[in-house]
Amino acid sequence: MRTHIFLLCGLFFLPADLISQNSKPEPIDGWIALRKKAEQNPIVDSMLNEKGLVVAFYTAEISKKGVLKSLTLNDEGPLNGPSTKVLTAILQGITWKPKIVKGKPKATIYEFSFSISRYSKSSIIADSTYKAQRQLYDSLAKLCTDTLLDGSLTDSASQKIQTQYGLDINSEMPRYPGGDAGFIRFIENNFKYPVRCLEAGISANVLVRFSINPYGKPSKIQMIKNSKLCPEFGIEAMRVIKETEFWIPAIWQGYYISTYRKIPINLQTN
Repeated sequence: MRTHIFLLCGLFFLPADLISQNSKPEPIDGWIALRKKAEQNPIVDSMLNEKGLVVAFYTAEISKKGVLKSLTLNDEGPLNGPSTKVLTAILQGITWKPKIVKGKPKATIYEFSFSISRYSKSSIIADSTYKAQRQLYDSLAKLCTDTLLDGSLTDSASQKIQTQYGLDINSEMPRYPGGDAGFIRFIENNFKYPVRCLEAGISANVLVRFSINPYGKPSKIQMIKNSKLCPEFGIEAMRVIKETEFWIPAIWQGYYISTYRKIPINLQTN
């Protein structure tokens, strides 16, 4: 039996068996130490103080001995500036712990995100205008709930934002690193089709809504539409959204802001 999952406008196949719980590759000294090292760089430090977030998304080829064979930049935060080159150089100079499968190291192709965040002007901007800016952010977030199934704004919400705030937010909406294709791959690798529903041949349409804060963290995850025959779909969809490390936040006037996204998933078996 094959499982078909339609996400946004994409189609991919998810194996019926559950995703194996193998350890992932990671820097030899850990992610926390790597982030601290990046923060000590003056370029990254400056961008964090100004924008609050530096984020990049990579694909790495790592040998079973932990040697980095190749590193490809797939996506980056629009406000990264020269910080991306710094992050890439740091990643290219480290040793990795390889992927472990049944106690043995294995060579692998690994997709990952590297993000560093800090409380900054992105959160406050200026004491004298903080309340007004926060009210505006909240207004934009509410408007962004008026979306189409693919996450884009309806014409009425888009027009209101352009007229009232002078902003075409459709070009600044939050996205998963790597875009829709990257998010589809994440779902493909992490979504576990409920066994009962799979065996019963139950298909479903689910719709999940969630907030993405200025630091790219998803929260306030809600099930807007779930399957009556298999409510486990909704539970699993919310779990997977929670497991996303971060998103590239929406941007307003050169700063990251909080907004919402709606993600539809169509699950079918045959």
